[in-house]
Amino acid sequence: MNVDDLQWQLSNLGGVLRRIVDEILERGGLEALAEAAREREDWFCAAGAVRGLCAAGEFGRAWKVVEPFAATGWQPAVRAGADVLLRWGRVDQALDLAHPKEPQENAVDAWRDYAEALVRAGRVEDAIGVLGPYLRGGRCWAPWWR
Repeated sequence: MNVDDLQWQLSNLGGVLRRIVDEILERGGLEALAEAAREREDWFCAAGAVRGLCAAGEFGRAWKVVEPFAATGWQPAVRAGADVLLRWGRVDQALDLAHPKEPQENAVDAWRDYAEALVRAGRVEDAIGVLGPYLRGGRCWAPWWR
């Protein structure tokens, strides 16, 4: 599993399409999705399995599914992994995962995701500090700000 393959899956809709993943979940195929995520390294199956497992309150199992994807440092997987960890109550682990480790192509996205994780963890002041470089005159000029 590597970042280039994961990005290709996302950009080219490689792997199992999200609407099919949703259908599999609706029909009780959660275990099949988790297995496909593990064996085929399919991001969409992993994301679907994580959604289903979190909805069932099975955060430990959800983490096992998303952890190998998050370990690549690929931002969508890091974001999903941090979400699982936060929902599981593992705040320090989530923040460590979400904290950008090195310069990356989408650094702004990584810092935004980290700031969002900080807010969800109740550390609003820290999030403001992280976003500080992107703020000017009390208004955010960064293109990702919603």
